[in-house]
Amino acid sequence: MSPRSEFRGESLVFILSQHRSGSTLLQQVLGGHSQILTDAESFVMLHPLYALKTTGFRAEYQEWEARVAVHEFLEHLAGGEETYIEALRAMAAVLYGRALEGTGKQYFLDKTPRYAGVIPELHRVLPEATYIFLLRNPMAIIASMVERIDRPSTYQRYTLVRNDTVLAPGRLLAGIDLLGPDAIVVHYEDLVTDPAGVVAGICERIGVDFEPAMIDYGDRPLPKGRFYDRRGVPKHRRPQPESLHKWRALADDPQRRHIARSILMELGPDVVARLGYSFDELLAGVSGGPEGTVVCPWPSLMLPAVAADAYLEAFPGTGDFPPGTTERRIRPATPSRISVVIPTHGSPARFERAVRSVLLQARPNVEVIVAPDATQPGSEAMVEKYRPWLAAVTEPAPGGFFDAVQRGLECATGDVLTWLRPDQEHLPWTLATVGEILSECTDVEWLCGEEHLTLDEHGRPVGRSCLPTSLAPWVRRSDGDHLEPLLFPFIRRTLWDRAGAHVDVTLVDAADAELAVRLARLAPATLVPTPLGGVQLAPWWLAARHVEEAESYVDSLDPAEVPAQPFARVRRDVAAGVWRLEEPEAALA
Repeated sequence: MSPRSEFRGESLVFILSQHRSGSTLLQQVLGGHSQILTDAESFVMLHPLYALKTTGFRAEYQEWEARVAVHEFLEHLAGGEETYIEALRAMAAVLYGRALEGTGKQYFLDKTPRYAGVIPELHRVLPEATYIFLLRNPMAIIASMVERIDRPSTYQRYTLVRNDTVLAPGRLLAGIDLLGPDAIVVHYEDLVTDPAGVVAGICERIGVDFEPAMIDYGDRPLPKGRFYDRRGVPKHRRPQPESLHKWRALADDPQRRHIARSILMELGPDVVARLGYSFDELLAGVSGGPEGTVVCPWPSLMLPAVAADAYLEAFPGTGDFPPGTTERRIRPATPSRISVVIPTHGSPARFERAVRSVLLQARPNVEVIVAPDATQPGSEAMVEKYRPWLAAVTEPAPGGFFDAVQRGLECATGDVLTWLRPDQEHLPWTLATVGEILSECTDVEWLCGEEHLTLDEHGRPVGRSCLPTSLAPWVRRSDGDHLEPLLFPFIRRTLWDRAGAHVDVTLVDAADAELAVRLARLAPATLVPTPLGGVQLAPWWLAARHVEEAESYVDSLDPAEVPAQPFARVRRDVAAGVWRLEEPEAALA
């Protein structure tokens, strides 16, 4: 291999594909060449390359902080980000070079369908590597998947493979466009019908002689490692075309037919045609069949927010938002319906972010109510755009933001109530987390996140802000901070009714401050040790208006009227798999 400082991937071959597209078959065939070494999926380049991305991954160490910190570090280095690229090339030279060391082979073949998410980054680091794009009929890929996802109890796994089924084709096509003539494009159908011709062409592009014995892989040992298809490939001794038309059996089952058609519609005619297939032909192939019940409708299976990497990618576009209806959101058999009121106060773009942050979540039995604010027109078209997913749209409120909140809460039917300000949005796990806590901790009457994320104008996390330990320092402002809005409260209806079932609409901007005190007099708030939302930085004049009214209200209170008891907390008992309520500590002096 080349010296580490000069290595650019000359001795590497990558197979880029969707999951279940035949990549293991192609890997096994190419791995039979005397000059090509391969192993089970290594994922070697995956994690380091995701450090170059701004979306698509989650980690317990707060990956957005790590991303910002690394980029700031690189800004102060000579060469900046290119220095990181050089370091990755050196790493690749060491790891792949060590794998080839002593084997007498010239090339290392690496593959995992997950590389489809980092094609631009992979090519940037290793521009001289050979890239093979393996494409397959998307309906055949779905047919292969349903062999493992064939019961209602496992249907939700379709959500987890959204990247493989819906997003990967577009990413592969973008990769082919990026590499241009350097991309080696192979169709699975050609591979299994003319394996010698296809593999000979690949060998020519790599720069090695074709060896006919490569095609017969039956006696060849399988690579070691967990991530290798040990079910399909070992069934045969060489590529076989017998499975090419098995996908048509999707039409025989209502649920499978529904899933296949839905994925095909998500891809659309343009993507399917660029993949090399006829959209009309595939659509006809998964039409008809016996009538029957669809157990899981498409929206409930493919909510993009479940895949955490899809959350940030979902904004601000709407192309991956599934056609839907409110039916999946209102299931009487599901406990703890959560009603979310979203006023149109603010810009249409921020309103859309707020709506999508709720609709893109997988938690069932969520009731989304939009409450137009007559004092802030301009979002009417946006409301109509999302009306199919809304439980209700109230009459416009002439009294401003909290008048709209009140109107929305009045028509809410949920067991748990909340609302979003126009600069707020929920996080992918918010509603599922709240639902778990309130179902497992029956003593919790209302809760907030212990902290929230602050977002820049593009909706990217740039920091965080924490709540105080009780209402007393918040109201007394003993730490010198200004009052902030009540952020991301979730209130049981029973407590809401006891508190009068209203917000004080005479307070234009700070009705949440009055409500927080009123609720705390009846029950202590409970803090959740994870952010429940993100807040875009508000213009200074808007923040100042809230502060002025909130501080005027709390200055009128007798401090003795403000509960000093510390907030309670819930913690996740990982061993038991449940949330547990921690009792508040002794009252503050």
